[in-house]
Amino acid sequence: MATALARISRKALASSHPHLLSRTFSADAGASTKSITPSPDRVKWDYRGQRQIIPLGLPAETSIERFVTIGAYSLLRSCTIEPECIIGQHSILMEGSLVETHSILEAGSVVPPGRRIPTGELWAGNPARFVRALTHEETLEIPKLAVAINDLSKNHFSEFLPYSTVYLEVEKLKKKLGISI
Repeated sequence: MATALARISRKALASSHPHLLSRTFSADAGASTKSITPSPDRVKWDYRGQRQIIPLGLPAETSIERFVTIGAYSLLRSCTIEPECIIGQHSILMEGSLVETHSILEAGSVVPPGRRIPTGELWAGNPARFVRALTHEETLEIPKLAVAINDLSKNHFSEFLPYSTVYLEVEKLKKKLGISI
């Protein structure tokens, strides 16, 4: 089907624009005789969105300092969070982003790659944008909140195992009973 369509297209092209056809096929013929090897430093393409994937060379580690509160379901990817910050729940911090001391990121905010949240500021939104400067009282409350959450987690620590081993017990039980799922 595809070869028949290609032959029909070539015939139509040859009848209307013969000079264009000769250039096209001469370029194809030259390409088929040469072996093209991609360069290792060449930019790769993501064909789903036609965006270039450019390696940034950032260290693949996340650094979180003391007295930092991170909300549930937040995603931190190779970012740095300095001391005494609050990251709201469902927030996303992308590669190379930096949250400086005494800063607050509202819930659901997305910090793009390489973005810096300056000291003493409140940011929110997708992408995160400056909302306002924090008051002195708010900056004093940040470490108090971190200590309060830590104390609360210690109160409920006995309710959870240090790590989940339930799946190991299920695997042992399946082997013992000969069950395959």
